[in-house]
Amino acid sequence: MTADEVLDMARSQLGVCEKPMGSNNVIYNTWFYGYPVHGSAYPWCAAFVSWLFRNDKNLIHVFSAYSGDILNAMRRAGEEVRDPLPGDIVTFDYGDGGITDHIGIVEKRLSSRTVQTIEGNIGDCVGRRTRTQSSSCKMWFTRPKYENPQPGNEDDTMLYEGEGREFKFGDCYVGRYKYWLHTWGDSGNVTFSLLSHRTGVEKTSDGQTVHDHQDHDMTIVAATDKTKTEGSYSLTCKSVKPIRWSLREVPK
Repeated sequence: MTADEVLDMARSQLGVCEKPMGSNNVIYNTWFYGYPVHGSAYPWCAAFVSWLFRNDKNLIHVFSAYSGDILNAMRRAGEEVRDPLPGDIVTFDYGDGGITDHIGIVEKRLSSRTVQTIEGNIGDCVGRRTRTQSSSCKMWFTRPKYENPQPGNEDDTMLYEGEGREFKFGDCYVGRYKYWLHTWGDSGNVTFSLLSHRTGVEKTSDGQTVHDHQDHDMTIVAATDKTKTEGSYSLTCKSVKPIRWSLREVPK
């Protein structure tokens, strides 16, 4: 399957609704469970995404009625990305303390923080939405290994994703790649330490406050006077408060 094929299928479902409205009785749940289901225990956003990939389960690795299962399966396969493309899966956390709350498919990227999506279980129907990253709408993107992938797939490799007060990665290469560190959350203060493999000298940046979602260009950090590093290095990042981290590697 290609991304265009999946998107065409998603567009063909726009306006499909529960019958009766508010019942969770919808074709995607019937397909997933194998029989009609009703009631509040059967939200169907993930069943809709699973249904879109019903002809090639390997693209999302698992069929599930829970958005977190799809996200975690694709993360384990190394398919989380930072910059979304049409056909990517988007998983949402509304900042209410849950792990994940909702899932859909990216139809179009509108800006660095905003995407147009097609989602199931929106107002009891399949609908199109515009979503923007914020503290109350966190988004994670994963990219199925489609046939004929769109340009850009090879440049969006996620090396690490985790959560806590400290992040470490041991193999950064100044001359070979660019590194983007992405942070989610109110950290209070973040510092970057670069340990040169060549000299054994570790240099630490001044602390900086970060909020919500921010990108940090580690190539610039490695070129800054205070933390200037050549060759390969180990990276350590520390924050006052626990936050989420991810590191992306882009060939120069």
